[in-house]
Amino acid sequence: MARHILRPSALAVGLVALGCASESPEHPDRGEAVEARQPIVIPSGFQHQVIATGLSQPTAMAIAPDGRIFVTQQTGQVRVIKDNALLAAPFVTVTVDSVNERGLVGITLDPSFSSNGHVYLFYTSTSGSAHNRVSRFTASGDVAAAGSEVVLVDFPPLSAAGNHNSGALHFGNDGKLYVAHGDNAETAHAQDLNHTFGKIHRFNADGSIPTDNPFYGTSTGLARAIWAYGLRNPFTFSVERASGKIFANDVGGGDPEEIDHITRGSNYGHGGGPSPVPPVHAYPRDAGRCAITGGTFYNPTVVNFPPSYVGKYFFADYCSSQIWSMNQDGTGVAVFADDSNGELNNPVDLDVGLDGSLYYLQRGSGAKVGRIYVAQPACATNADCSDGDVCTGAETCVAGQCQAGTPLSCDDGDPCTTNGCNAATGCAYTDNGQCCTSSATCNDGSTCTTDACVSGMCQYVDNGTCNSCVKIRSQRTNNYLVLDAARKVVPGGTQAAAQIFEKVPSGTAFKFKSSSGDYLRVVANDLTMDATSATAAAFAEYDCSNGGLYPNGKGYAALTGAAPHWKATSTAGPIKSGDGGNGTSCVTGDATSWERFYLETTACGSAGPACGDGACDAGETCGSCAADCGACSGTPAKLTLAHVSDSGGWSSAAGLTDGNLTAKVSSAASPSCATFDLGGTYTLSSARLLEDNDGAWHTDTWKVQVQTGSGYVDAFAYTDTPSAMPAWNTVDFADVPGVSRVSVCMQNVGGPVELAEIEVWGFPDAGPVCGDRACNGSETCASCPWDCDTCIGSQLGLDARPSNTACVAGDGVIDPPDLLSDHPCFTSVANPPALAPGVIPYAIAEPFWSDSALKSRYLALPDGTTLDVKNDGDFELPPGAVTIKSFQWQGQYFETRFFVRFTNGTYGAYTYRWSDAQDEAFLVDPIAGASKTLAGGHVWSYPTEAQCFECHTSAAGFSLGLETRQLNVTQLYPSTGRAANQFDTLNGIGMLSGNLTSLPPFPPHAQPDASLQMRADAYLHVNCSNCHRPGGPGYGTADYRYDTPLASKNICDQESILTDYPGLALIEPGAHEASVVWLRMSQRAAGFMPPIGSKLADGGGAALLEQWIDGLTGCP
Repeated sequence: MARHILRPSALAVGLVALGCASESPEHPDRGEAVEARQPIVIPSGFQHQVIATGLSQPTAMAIAPDGRIFVTQQTGQVRVIKDNALLAAPFVTVTVDSVNERGLVGITLDPSFSSNGHVYLFYTSTSGSAHNRVSRFTASGDVAAAGSEVVLVDFPPLSAAGNHNSGALHFGNDGKLYVAHGDNAETAHAQDLNHTFGKIHRFNADGSIPTDNPFYGTSTGLARAIWAYGLRNPFTFSVERASGKIFANDVGGGDPEEIDHITRGSNYGHGGGPSPVPPVHAYPRDAGRCAITGGTFYNPTVVNFPPSYVGKYFFADYCSSQIWSMNQDGTGVAVFADDSNGELNNPVDLDVGLDGSLYYLQRGSGAKVGRIYVAQPACATNADCSDGDVCTGAETCVAGQCQAGTPLSCDDGDPCTTNGCNAATGCAYTDNGQCCTSSATCNDGSTCTTDACVSGMCQYVDNGTCNSCVKIRSQRTNNYLVLDAARKVVPGGTQAAAQIFEKVPSGTAFKFKSSSGDYLRVVANDLTMDATSATAAAFAEYDCSNGGLYPNGKGYAALTGAAPHWKATSTAGPIKSGDGGNGTSCVTGDATSWERFYLETTACGSAGPACGDGACDAGETCGSCAADCGACSGTPAKLTLAHVSDSGGWSSAAGLTDGNLTAKVSSAASPSCATFDLGGTYTLSSARLLEDNDGAWHTDTWKVQVQTGSGYVDAFAYTDTPSAMPAWNTVDFADVPGVSRVSVCMQNVGGPVELAEIEVWGFPDAGPVCGDRACNGSETCASCPWDCDTCIGSQLGLDARPSNTACVAGDGVIDPPDLLSDHPCFTSVANPPALAPGVIPYAIAEPFWSDSALKSRYLALPDGTTLDVKNDGDFELPPGAVTIKSFQWQGQYFETRFFVRFTNGTYGAYTYRWSDAQDEAFLVDPIAGASKTLAGGHVWSYPTEAQCFECHTSAAGFSLGLETRQLNVTQLYPSTGRAANQFDTLNGIGMLSGNLTSLPPFPPHAQPDASLQMRADAYLHVNCSNCHRPGGPGYGTADYRYDTPLASKNICDQESILTDYPGLALIEPGAHEASVVWLRMSQRAAGFMPPIGSKLADGGGAALLEQWIDGLTGCP
């Protein structure tokens, strides 16, 4: 009989998922989840309701006597939910240090809140050294009264560690304010009665310390407030109003998660051996559980739950996304609410409302407040059982149950108002402040436009009085500024494709406006074109012409910010404003100075080409926008140059990819030339001298000659003097055909050494024309993915896409058969097993380390679907897709694992354990997992579903291994007997869509002919970046993705925040034995990496990283 397992799909991988050089976080920080599709699983008779959404990184909540819910957000805002709606204006915003687990993390209301309006907050203050603070605010309606903050407690400064920063606070039945504080990742603090970390404290409501505290007479200062100690990270605690009993939820890390009964002066053992006071309940980190979070007693004034629940204690686990209940003596522990598909993703707080419902605060994707309650009693058919809320419509009784009415539709169609609904009075519309009332209220700051208010909307029309538009070129990269897909300003364009900026005066500074009407601002140090005139940044302009030597050379600095000068750090990354030093010169070679930019006046009004829109825009080329190359088959592309020879005094010359070449010549001979081979014959369209960049100016003449079948032809000459600066622009050839070589010559050398870069563009004279939708000559899918679907044939591994109707994931409920032999994706489990006809084998370039087990991989897509290739090369599985991975140990199968995407868009995972006889495999319990001793005594652990999602993170696109750099390798296809490139084959048979740019494969870590840096990058990407990347759940800011340069990985000479490696860097150049990354992956003690899927250290990987780290001489 098949097991029907309702999957907890949105397991909060943000807390438990670990990666390289990381430890398990102790506070929810980056919960990620699949979009909620189904309600949570709760006992029969209970119902679930979402109260309000739209929260961001919530941490705690408090319910007021009038029913309002106050919610803290880690970044410093207190939000108010009123009448089941999140109010737009925060109650208050405090300035916080929100790194890691710091920030605004605790809230409670005064027992006399109805009369005094006092709200107490626990937050990490930035005043002086970072430290935690307790402050009191006074409410004035739905916001805090201005200037009402009263600082009650300032705890000691925090260490560099940003974790173990719990800050729950509640009033006890004795009227005292109880405050929790984590140990700040310093275990010894928890037992030190002269230190306040790792404790629960007791204060008077005014912040003074009660004299009857247990250590008042033996300690000094704030330590006199200690009420209980020996705690690690008491994330939350709750006070039972009937008895005054306090239960604290202490996050365990490597120890079990604990619920402790907090009593006067008690020691709970953290930092001091076994606990003198045993926990009421404890559980290990297993079955997807990782951190105990919200807790509350059920003993309300209005009882909504059945009587059997009164007095029970409810608690939540952040990663399993479950709510549990238990008796106060620790017995009767049972799951009360189980996440089904993201609805309960990452719960952080629980509370019992005035109506007797259990309220929960969910931090993960779609952060929200919800409630669980008992359904209304049966009603009389057709009777009115309205809840009194006119916004929800009139509820009526159907079949004994109240059925929701038709919600009131509130939309006045006015863009100047915010639509809303009041439960008592109905629709309400408020001015949203987005519309004008007269032309006087419209001002974009530009003297070049006429401002007007038309139908409540500001309009700005070019009045034709200005021509202040420019194209801007970065001296550091020699590229023009363009906008990427995220509207970031990047130095990656040609002159023709350059973004046009209008310089709008703003006092003595300037704002920059695009032809589409957006303005420039600074977002996290990046120049971003997405602002309005009101929110735009103003930039001071500086003369960087060096006395006319660099005509039109300018420097720019934002008027606000600590280090505001513009600077290009790479050709692909955004221009930085606030990333670097504050040098006062515009020197190209000084990485800490501003950068010089060249301004070229141009006509206003053109938005320029839009890369990636599938059209061949004016000025767009395959070189400037590969994404549109198929549409631009008639435009030239950069040529790749191969160095042939030097003559005269050339000391070196190098051909670079994408058509750039760098050449250097000494003064030993004049003239002197270097020759570069184009690898075929071309009709050259243009070339340009990018820079004479030795830092000095001379009266030198550069000449570019092209070699045709009839000899050399001079293309252009360039004299390196300020008066000849226009020659920096592109110089057109006269469409010289038959060009096979380019020579670069220098005459009249005026200095010891000269450097230059030259860019060459052209059309192939013969051969395939990429992008013409035809299969031309030697064209392949690898050389031209845009024509791949027309080139199906013997070059592909498969002649056509096989039909697949059997191996398809279901609708969101995992229903795998108990036996693999009954699975529709397999036709036989004989050794070797046989897959269904629509299942395709695939291989990857660099596998994840799995104790050296041999793995075979398979893919099945429903008919009519494709793998969507994202811009970063990751593949997104379509709904219904199935991936399969079988493991072998010494020739014997021992596991077959499935990772699927259901037809409703969510993901699931399950696995099978093979018999020793190799004739069957059995479904593993997805909650409990399993283990097996393999040949040689090696113990293998079969993962739970929750553990699968520790690696298959949303930040990494859930599926792992399916990415261009992994699949761009050769695979043998048994059905045809052909070995062919996988990327070409999948694309050629119509299984890929999206960005089909072919990227080079990852170099295997044992491949000696690839560079150490490339092999290390690939290894770290495969084994670590699923967690450690922007938006990923890994601890810290490390970014191990392959294409992230070392300077941006945040690992080199970056001190680890882990207490088990104090003072050590993640990567210490030249010293692998002092590098935390190497230490954690080269052994299998506590804290090893990767944290699951392996019990043996990867010797080959460790040797690679050792060689790479020891070869580093410093950090870039």
